[in-house]
Amino acid sequence: MPSIKSKKYIAKPSDSREWIIIQSKSGLAVDTELSIIDYHFDCQPKLVEVNGEKIYCSQLCCYAGCYVSEKKIKKVEEILPKIKPLLQKDSIDLLEKVNDQIIVPEDYDKEEKLYKTRTAPEEWEFSDEDEEEDEEEDTNESESLENDTKDDDVNEDEDHELPQNHCIFLTDKGLCALHQHYNDEGINWVKEKFNICVCFPLDIRPQDKTLAFMDDFDSFMFLDVDCMSKDEDKKIKLGMPQIIDSMKYAIVNRYNLEWWEALSAFSKDYRAGKIDLDEIYKEFE
Repeated sequence: MPSIKSKKYIAKPSDSREWIIIQSKSGLAVDTELSIIDYHFDCQPKLVEVNGEKIYCSQLCCYAGCYVSEKKIKKVEEILPKIKPLLQKDSIDLLEKVNDQIIVPEDYDKEEKLYKTRTAPEEWEFSDEDEEEDEEEDTNESESLENDTKDDDVNEDEDHELPQNHCIFLTDKGLCALHQHYNDEGINWVKEKFNICVCFPLDIRPQDKTLAFMDDFDSFMFLDVDCMSKDEDKKIKLGMPQIIDSMKYAIVNRYNLEWWEALSAFSKDYRAGKIDLDEIYKEFE
């Protein structure tokens, strides 16, 4: 099998040219989506102006709750008394109404075996009919979107609908109450926070040994914001780091430091034009 070897990594062909298998010196091999290799991203909640109002950009991201494991749910339930004082009033009021139940029992992902956490001040109303309508709209718009360049700046001259709900753990400062609690207690938040919150927009699956973007991650935001911009030059001008660097904590935690170093070394060679994919995939053409 064709491969490229260096002091820090071995690069091997995957099942698709859009992916590459990167192996560390000790032998850990992770199938990696190539599009993350040169993508700039950084999650730093900040104030943005929408409709003439200053809001935290995390309100445009943390608005729907997230799907979490039963194990994580039980851990959060144990520390909830310490978390509640950090929450917004509508989150506290909601939790009191539902006897501190942080998840929506009927919203269960059978395939992934995950429950969805609640949103405040009330839960999203979403039905199968809504999903069918969304899919139909996506189909009707797909052709026109293919050739359009999306404007990643919020147009301040027009009003935008804002999320009416927010994650129950989002504080009035646009931060995560769980994250704040773990920091205050000197606990490693990377291990304890909900997986999607730690890894977004990456989909890191040690059980499958894969590293990729989450499906449709760039359409998840309620409005366009800088960190999700498709304009890489703009993000570079804003000083955003490569996602491999800004998300190092998540990648190292889910795999290990040596593999992240292999990924980083490969990425630098790839961006410098030192990686010949044609050579790697020549036997698969």
